[in-house]
Amino acid sequence: MSIKSLITSISVACAAGWTAFSVSRKAEKQKKKLKTKAAKALRAIGEVIDDLKRMAMKA
Repeated sequence: MSIKSLITSISVACAAGWTAFSVSRKAEKQKKKLKTKAAKALRAIGEVIDDLKRMAMKA
């Protein structure tokens, strides 16, 4: 194996590894953002249900 092909192989492997790492990190950030939005939505739904219960109790 020549030095040139070895360097090319290492460069391609590093580029592929960096790309995989970047994609994984972005997916992790999006997953965290989605969980945060879902938690906020669940809290809002809970508040609406509580308000409806209070209005039903007063009636």
